[in-house]
Order: sequence, then structure tokens, then C-alpha cells
Amino acid sequence: MSFSYQDQPILQDVSLTIQQGHKYLLAGPSGAGKSTLLKLMAGYLTGYQGQLVFHGQDYRAIGQAALMDRILYLTQTPQVISGTVADNLALTAHYSAAEMIQVLRRAALITTDAEGPAFLKQNVGAKGTALSGGQLQRLALARGLLRGYHILLLDEGTSAVDGPTAVQIEQDLLLDPRLTLLMISHTPHAATAPLFDHVIQFPLTKTAGTPASV
Repeated sequence: MSFSYQDQPILQDVSLTIQQGHKYLLAGPSGAGKSTLLKLMAGYLTGYQGQLVFHGQDYRAIGQAALMDRILYLTQTPQVISGTVADNLALTAHYSAAEMIQVLRRAALITTDAEGPAFLKQNVGAKGTALSGGQLQRLALARGLLRGYHILLLDEGTSAVDGPTAVQIEQDLLLDPRLTLLMISHTPHAATAPLFDHVIQFPLTKTAGTPASV
């Protein structure tokens, strides 16, 4: 697969096989194509040359909406809506308070179940201004976990979270055998780096990016 921005090649002749349940760290300099690869895998970018396949089905046949139902893509600056934490977790669906509190704890937004009811009622403010950047990232992660996503693409998804909390969250995700995880990090934590199954080093080339290398 190859992809270019305005005739500027970003990914060229890349061949990767992502295995279910494995954990991948995407490493390398800014501008090398890491975010582009995740956006392509999430279905946000089209216009590539070659083929992307999900469980044997071509991406072009699946469609973006169906991909977004199966793959969670988290950026450094997640989107929120006006309202409470509960509103932002549920969106148009319905979940019990217990279900929401469980994912809030997993995302380290609260430390005990007793904190849950009050936090669920907290207003996030206009464009999330009542929460810190790290809290917004964790809220987006909790929203995905609530929906049972098993494929997570984290584009510096814990970059605004303090170190110990980021390690706690990453350990939880990396040790979950149900999850397939691809994570971009320019500053991987020493405590979690050994938990990745593979490191995909950017920039990718046809040789370095063959399935045998990951």
C-alpha cells in the first residue's frame, strides 16, 4: 500500500500484517507516516494505492461507517459534546451508571466506585474546558471501552496524561488479551515498553515493513 499527500509520498510500498490480540508500538520521527497509517487503518483516509484488508474483506467494500464501528481511533485532542461526563460517555446510546463507572475507573478518571456518581454529573464545559487535556483523552478512551471496541489505535492518546497514570492505563490495555492495540508514542515508558509484542519502526520501506518484520 502507498499513500501521498498532494503528490508528496508519505507511505511507499508498505506491507504489514497486524495480528489479532497483539500489541504494536509505532516509533520514529514526526512526519514519517505514523499518524497517516493509523488514519488509513481507521478508514479516515482514502485515496491510497494498493489494498487494505480487514478480516479478509477489502476496506473499499466495508465502508468508513462500518470500520468506525469496529476500530477506535484516538487522537491527542478528542472531541466532546456540551453536557456532562455521562452525556459524553453515552452519546446516543444507553448505559447503566455501573457500566460507565467501571470504564471511568479503567481509564483512571476516578479511583473508587464511590466517586463515580458525582463525576458522571460533572459538566465538561464548552469544548471540554472544564477538564484537563489528560482527562479529555481518558474520557475518549473510556467512551471506546464502554462500547466494547477490541481494536484500539492510539495516536499519542496518553500524551497529556501524567507519567504514572499513563503507565497505569497502558499496562491495563497491554495486558488485556482481547485487545489489538497500535500505539504511537514519541516517549514510550520504560515500564510498558517490554509489554509490546512488536515495534514498527518508521519511516517504513518495502523491506523494513514486510510482514516478517512485525
